[in-house]
Amino acid sequence: MEKTQVRQMNKKQILFFWGVVALIGIFIVAYVYFVNIMIFNTANRKVTEESILEVKSEISELEFVFLEKTKNLTKDFAYSIGFQDVNEVVFVQNNPDNVSLGSR
Repeated sequence: MEKTQVRQMNKKQILFFWGVVALIGIFIVAYVYFVNIMIFNTANRKVTEESILEVKSEISELEFVFLEKTKNLTKDFAYSIGFQDVNEVVFVQNNPDNVSLGSR
């Protein structure tokens, strides 16, 4: 009777041991996976930051071009390309009860 009890105890201990080994293995694999993801994201972040700097530089250049072009806009230039003075002004009224287009 003691032998079967000892064998059952050994089976439970062996099962517990392999369960702990499997759990430790899972933790090691998860650790390696998350460290790998962290390294990949760090490298990707550097590339993304460089891309952001390039885009900001392009935006600054375009803003400069825009400002340079707006310096050349005058009434005479507007008239020469077909703009006309407005005789009747149409606007939106700021009245919550009656929101519609109106004119003065």
